[in-house]
Amino acid sequence: MKDVVFKTALKTLLAVIIALLLAFGIASLGFPSQMADICENTGNYSLAVSYSSLAYAYSGDVEDLGRCAEDSILAKNDKKTVKYCEKLIGHKDFEEFCAEKSGVIIVGGIELNLDYKTFITENLQAAQSRLNKK
Repeated sequence: MKDVVFKTALKTLLAVIIALLLAFGIASLGFPSQMADICENTGNYSLAVSYSSLAYAYSGDVEDLGRCAEDSILAKNDKKTVKYCEKLIGHKDFEEFCAEKSGVIIVGGIELNLDYKTFITENLQAAQSRLNKK
């Protein structure tokens, strides 16, 4: 009797694990932007880069490419920062995107003036410099 209960519990646990892995796989491939949101909210920017790059591959939108660059910068991954910042700077809609993203932002109750183009180019140069030193 105990054998039957144990085997049934084991099969049920295995079925639940397989269902969770399948759901995770579907969410990863089907909803990369939302998965990137989850990763960003938990502070896992290196995984967020992967999801946002998948979203960019699907859409080709400059917003998704900008997100790749920003997540790479936050993840402190110099190789990906160089890769995505260079792609972003070379994108046909880069200037328009910078105009949309630039402006006054509030950080900790303090108003700061953000120039998005400077933010991207300076982080690109810093990442290139660090890579050249290695």
